[in-house]
Amino acid sequence: MKKAKPTAKEIEDDPLAEDLTGYLSTLKWRKSHFKFAPKDATMTIRMSKDLVDLVKKVAKKKGVKYNRMVRDVIADYVVKAA
Repeated sequence: MKKAKPTAKEIEDDPLAEDLTGYLSTLKWRKSHFKFAPKDATMTIRMSKDLVDLVKKVAKKKGVKYNRMVRDVIADYVVKAA
């Protein structure tokens, strides 16, 4: 039996009553290898202030913390190179 579409009032009261599958796009999905592994080691790297500023700018544009973006970039590179 097919479920009836929610009314506009029901959607207004509960936005999750609407079918949200149209909002999911696999185009932006990417495989994650290390995101859930514990971060139990520290690495210190030196780079120019200009590069750090650019990394922070790009991270802000993407809506992520710059440390996480650097970690993701390193992880992606290493996985591809392995």
